[in-house]
Amino acid sequence: MTRLARPLALLISAVVICAGAAYLLWPTNDASATLTGSSDQHTVELRLSELTTGPVDVDLVVTPEDEALEAVTLEPGMPSMGHATAALTAQRGKDGHYRGRGELFAMPGTWDLTVRLGTDTITIAVSVKH
Repeated sequence: MTRLARPLALLISAVVICAGAAYLLWPTNDASATLTGSSDQHTVELRLSELTTGPVDVDLVVTPEDEALEAVTLEPGMPSMGHATAALTAQRGKDGHYRGRGELFAMPGTWDLTVRLGTDTITIAVSVKH
């Protein structure tokens, strides 16, 4: 019995590790995400085509609507790693939504996404899994 205990323990450990990796890496069906944030002046609703690393489509609604605001800048930063990625500019569409496409998140983890609306800023905490 002792002879089988060690290989059995190794096998069980390998199965548990593989199951955990599969759980973390398995793609989810609900790829899109809606994030919200507000300041004293504005509320934003930010829709991302996917909450993931790599290029994403961005659709942003600002309330109250501000006719003078032609573009909104999204500035992602990862405080725990002390770095940021390039800002993404979302242009105002005819329907009042701001749209853009680009890479916001370079790696999984917790990010602060700062939305710049002229002189107003709103920061939204975002958890990116993959």
